Amino acid sequence: MILLVSKLFYVWHFSRTKDFFMLLPQIDITQRLGIDAVSAFFSKLGWMFREQPTLDTGIDAHVEVARDGFATGKIIGIQIKTGASYLKNVGGKWVFYGDPKHHDYWLNHSLPVILVSHVPETDMTRWVQIDRKSVELTDKAWKVVFPDNQFLNRESISKLVDISDGSDEAIKNRKLFLDKPMMSALQEGKTVIVEFFEDLHKTLKKVIIQVKVLDGSEVLFTKEWGVAYAGSEAHDVMTSFFPWAQIEVDHHYYSKNLDRKSLEYVFDFNDITSKPIYPYDIQFGEFGRYRIKLFLNDLGKSFLCYADFIESGTRSKMWER
Repeated sequence: MILLVSKLFYVWHFSRTKDFFMLLPQIDITQRLGIDAVSAFFSKLGWMFREQPTLDTGIDAHVEVARDGFATGKIIGIQIKTGASYLKNVGGKWVFYGDPKHHDYWLNHSLPVILVSHVPETDMTRWVQIDRKSVELTDKAWKVVFPDNQFLNRESISKLVDISDGSDEAIKNRKLFLDKPMMSALQEGKTVIVEFFEDLHKTLKKVIIQVKVLDGSEVLFTKEWGVAYAGSEAHDVMTSFFPWAQIEVDHHYYSKNLDRKSLEYVFDFNDITSKPIYPYDIQFGEFGRYRIKLFLNDLGKSFLCYADFIESGTRSKMWER
């Protein structure tokens, strides 16, 4: 009897006092599940997940890539949408429809941005990079399609690392600035030589490229890179590697070191020497040795003017006529 009275009193007391409780906002709880899921994934990788203040700016968190326990300074902005309602299944594809303000904000953000969709009911977390290639304008706003089978898991690590390097435009710009010492050397009248071996009979070619900057016969500095490629001519690879340069064989060197017999052993001599670049000899019938010279092309000249303006705020007159 006493126990029954106690239970009745508890029910009556709760019904009288629940009006004074604070009702938890369901949207905050749901969003918290998504943020926690994404945070847990990156924390397990050892990456630094930093949740941003809860202001509706369109970026929920930053994550900094770490390698071997060291911070890299490479950061990705993350917007997290939690719940199945944010995505629409259109023809078997999962599509997010966004509003104009986020379109402009994300595409012009100083960091690369990914959109993450977490569905608590299935514990499924998809992601897509937001850039000008993935975003498609619609009549009312814009949309982005999540790639098939692209989930936030360990299979995505290499893609995320690549994204942290920045946009394609930023990567190309950074590459040009890294190559600026070679361009500047050419501008100053010095010589830039590239030497490499190529295994002529392998589909996948792994090449060590050695670059030398010469002042007369004096070697000022050398650099080496490893590069792998397949299905491309050596000239196309060099043009891709040095887009700022006009590429030619070192005619002076070839005039003294060209081994015609070794080339004829593998190729038709007239055919091979008609190519933009070709080896000056072939060792053991397999390894072609190349020596090429770089000259500034229009891109290289224009970049040096651009770099002068960026670094000093002045317009270079070096190439003005």
